[in-house]
Amino acid sequence: MGLFDEVYRKARRVARAIRDHLIPPPIPEDVIAGRLDGMSSTLSRCKSQLAVLMKEQRELQLKIHRNANQITHHLREARLCTARGEHETAGEHLRARARHEQVSGVLGRQLAEFRGQIERLVDHVRGLELVVEDARRRKQLLLAQRECIQAH
Repeated sequence: MGLFDEVYRKARRVARAIRDHLIPPPIPEDVIAGRLDGMSSTLSRCKSQLAVLMKEQRELQLKIHRNANQITHHLREARLCTARGEHETAGEHLRARARHEQVSGVLGRQLAEFRGQIERLVDHVRGLELVVEDARRRKQLLLAQRECIQAH
């Protein structure tokens, strides 16, 4: 088996030499630039998703506001109906008010959960921005070091 192993090792050396000759090693700046492009595209996708979520949060806040207006309206109408002696209509307004208060509770919990998720996403986006900036600085430092070495 010694002859086979020796021939195999020589064949591997020749294959590596051919591969190294045909495929140049990657340039570190190109590798870093590729990673930076990937991180930048991820960052932009995160920012666009964050903008969509913030818009949805504003819409939810608007629903809560409208619902609060409905609660106030039904309470006011119930009081007016009671003053006029229309107790049955006043009861309908109070039931409608109770339904809107239940919806208000659900929407309030959703908004609180939504805000927490958005805050966490904002923190992650800021962290990613810091990582991208740090990578850009390191790339510039590597380029400056290489130029300095080539100048000497």
